[in-house]
Amino acid sequence: MVGMAPKTIDKNGQNFDKCGWYLECGSGCLYSQNGDCATPYFNSGINSNGTEIGVSLQNGELSFSVNGQDLGVAFRDLTGLDLYPAFNLCEPHSTFTFV
Repeated sequence: MVGMAPKTIDKNGQNFDKCGWYLECGSGCLYSQNGDCATPYFNSGINSNGTEIGVSLQNGELSFSVNGQDLGVAFRDLTGLDLYPAFNLCEPHSTFTFV
């Protein structure tokens, strides 16, 4: 999962539906603290080696892109929130790089 979250999170718990706004890369679904739970967003998993996932927060709208393809706005009304890049790794031997 990749997305944006407030500064304070539970480092040992599952935050994806309690703290932040995320794209789940295995399914292409959205999760958030606003009640989004497996909401369809992208039609397939995007967790293969070398996949580049972009995260953009502008004017209170959070959008994602995959390998340069804009997927459109995923979440709205995030204006005024103090958010930071966030991720959640669930699969063993997974790696990521923030660019």
